[in-house]
Amino acid sequence: MAEKYDDSIFAGIFNALRRGGRDVKETDKSILINTPNTNTFASKQQKQQNFLDIQSKKISEDLYTRSMYYGADRFTAYQDYRAMDNSPEVSAALDILADECVTKNERGEILGIYSDNSRVKNTLKELFYNTLNINYNLGFWTRELLKFGDSFLKLEIDQESGIFDVILLPVGEIQRIENKQEAMGSSTFKWDIHNLNFEEWQVAHFRLISDSNILPYGRSVLEPARKLWRQLQLAEDAMLVYRAVRAPERRVYYIEVGNIDPADVPQYMEKAKASVKKTPMVDQSTGNINLKYAPMTYEEDYFLPVRGDKSSRIETLPGASNLGDIADIEYLQNKLFAALKVPKPYLNYAETIPGGSALSQADLRFSRTINRLQQFLVIELRRIANIHLYFLGFEDDINNFEITLTNPS
Repeated sequence: MAEKYDDSIFAGIFNALRRGGRDVKETDKSILINTPNTNTFASKQQKQQNFLDIQSKKISEDLYTRSMYYGADRFTAYQDYRAMDNSPEVSAALDILADECVTKNERGEILGIYSDNSRVKNTLKELFYNTLNINYNLGFWTRELLKFGDSFLKLEIDQESGIFDVILLPVGEIQRIENKQEAMGSSTFKWDIHNLNFEEWQVAHFRLISDSNILPYGRSVLEPARKLWRQLQLAEDAMLVYRAVRAPERRVYYIEVGNIDPADVPQYMEKAKASVKKTPMVDQSTGNINLKYAPMTYEEDYFLPVRGDKSSRIETLPGASNLGDIADIEYLQNKLFAALKVPKPYLNYAETIPGGSALSQADLRFSRTINRLQQFLVIELRRIANIHLYFLGFEDDINNFEITLTNPS
């Protein structure tokens, strides 16, 4: 699109958003500093610059190749994140982190907008609070960002009125392609299912950049807890199975078989089981006798034949006595909370904070975590504002503003 409309406003926004601001031309590799000097007119400084440009292109190509290899792992991770969101601990942690990131200030505003130009300030307030309804939507966008590490918004743009709407794209179906057209600092987005391609100014890509191995995508706050979550699920399932199997009391029936032939003992024992497990009931309407199952007995009870001077008797086999021992579950839960970086009192798994003070005041590390997450939001919100201001003709004031989120309570 940028190549077709070089003189249009759409080409201008591409250049305005590019990082670095320098056009990179195709470099003749024969004039590098470490090759024989075949171009007598090329200065040493120019050859060095050409060498640096080729290095940058190789790095960009390598990063793009790595992102393609990571694609399959990314989709698998997204499936795990969706499953993790169904567990109460993880879901509550995501809600807490999202709520703390979008706390309202004393004026009831989530976003603070400051600018020396009153027109710029009013324009951005109109964009965020009226057009994008940031007080409602930002909480949802933030939770999706924390859950997946990425969030893609398709910006609906008019060349005269700027951004007039946004559409949340499915995170698992969008690819970010870096330097597809060999333009330094540029990127495009592709929606594979519908075979749609978007320029970088058409999509707002919120991402939590904290792992260079998965660039250009972000890293979910749930990623460190994936292994621990699986272990906790297995431990809880094993605990429930153990309780279901070992908790009920069993009864041991010692049935005297006397001088019955050993070959007839099994048949005799089956009759004894039936007499214990089934109670004869008389149907009042028909007068027939019906052997009803007795729910007080268990099929897991033991029936043992005895001979000699031992008479028939019933003994009780006690159930498991260590059902309250859940130290292994608590161990995995503590590690899960540490990976989620949400203190246990917020999740009601520990005593409340003394004095009734707010959690972020009692735990400065949690407050720093929230501030760091807010910075990722501010970066892309600022980019949305840049695009909107450019289309409205504020080219000279495209960066003449500040956007802040309220500090956690």
